[in-house]
Amino acid sequence: MDLFVIRHGQSENNKLYAETGSRAGRTPDSELSELGHEQARRLAEAVREDRSHLDVEVLHTALTHRCLQTVAPLADALGLEPIGRTDLGEVGGLYAAHPATGVRRPYPGLSTQEMHDIAPSLTLPADVEQGSEWDGGFEEEHAEAQRRAAAVLDDLASRHGDRTKIGILTHQHFGQLLIGAAVGIGEAGRKFELSNSSVTALRHEDGEWRVLWVNRVRHLDSDQINA
Repeated sequence: MDLFVIRHGQSENNKLYAETGSRAGRTPDSELSELGHEQARRLAEAVREDRSHLDVEVLHTALTHRCLQTVAPLADALGLEPIGRTDLGEVGGLYAAHPATGVRRPYPGLSTQEMHDIAPSLTLPADVEQGSEWDGGFEEEHAEAQRRAAAVLDDLASRHGDRTKIGILTHQHFGQLLIGAAVGIGEAGRKFELSNSSVTALRHEDGEWRVLWVNRVRHLDSDQINA
């Protein structure tokens, strides 16, 4: 199985941090910035023009606003119906932080109607009922995200076998954990550069994972590449 880990385009929160160095004013479920929409469009256009850029047969996606906005044009270019998953969200899940104390509290995600407004062909996961909203996947402990990353890899390997090409639209930090879990380095931290709308390729064969490439952004101009 070839697994392509795709990061969403630049979000408004990413833009805020790049401009201010602060998370003050962040939103719990940020939308794409103008640049993020362009990055998503460029990725989809590259795939439409040359399928070998991201030749996948199945496309999974996180349910955050920015991931759905990124996956919608990509799925259209691929001619695939993206499969929503509650286990591909960012480390920590959706949260709102108290402005004075910084204490995090869970924050709900999009409703199923809002998800389909963004990505009309989205297949809802079994654990999100039609007409309800995603709970946001809040996590208290970092170890929960590490276990989640390992479980995602195990699930994909058992579900799809070694012959399928899978794309997953996810987040920067969780993407780090997926790579770390795959190659057995435990807590990957931020050891890998995963730019917005980048593609990283892993291969699962004969029970083992290996990295094919990391952070491919050849669909972007140099001034469109950001962390």
